[in-house]
Amino acid sequence: MSASRVNRNFGGAPKIRMIVCIEKHTIEKLDQFVEAIRERRPGQGNRSEFVRQAIEEKMQRECA
Repeated sequence: MSASRVNRNFGGAPKIRMIVCIEKHTIEKLDQFVEAIRERRPGQGNRSEFVRQAIEEKMQRECA
């Protein structure tokens, strides 16, 4: 699967690349979900952006 490129503007904030290991079945389910997003909204559906948003949402819930 080719990754779509999303040029996010981080507003000049520093970025760090994070590499994670995730179970294969989880990635397969994620890829199916992201592909469904792409079918509904071409140009959308980026795996790394989905994971970034999920981390931020989880932190908001847990750290609130």
